[in-house]
Amino acid sequence: MGLRCCSLRSFAVAAGVIFGLAPALQLREAGVHETLKASGRGATNSRRSQWVRRSLVVSEVALACMLLVGAGLLFRSFIKLLDVDLGFSPERVISVRIDPDRGTVTSQETFNAYVNEALRLARQIPGVQSAAIANRLPLGGNNSWSIGASGKVYERGTPPGSVQ
Repeated sequence: MGLRCCSLRSFAVAAGVIFGLAPALQLREAGVHETLKASGRGATNSRRSQWVRRSLVVSEVALACMLLVGAGLLFRSFIKLLDVDLGFSPERVISVRIDPDRGTVTSQETFNAYVNEALRLARQIPGVQSAAIANRLPLGGNNSWSIGASGKVYERGTPPGSVQ
């Protein structure tokens, strides 16, 4: 999404600069006073200035049509996303993020005890049918533990992210 957003911003800036510079370049060639006098009602313009004005109008209308079609397609995609089968039932589900204090969790055993206590307390809440611990929620994108093991070999019994 970030790449699309940046490209749309740069496209918008480029369109603004192009459509803003064309009239300014026309004014540069002739004096401002003569241009204002000649642009009154019934005044004839040169072929070049008429061509520039007409091409700007045509390109602005084409750009507006493209944006309108793009907005319609985006809206239709969002509507279709609402009907996608998630593969699970999200009704009556709650997720809670817990982050143990780094000062109290000094080993893997204390971390496991912390998590087990959190699960025990969650299961005691009235109306709770089940509780679980997960690193990522479906469609959540909340990888909160940020454990990375790229290129590093860990000994057996020493998982990535364990405090030593």
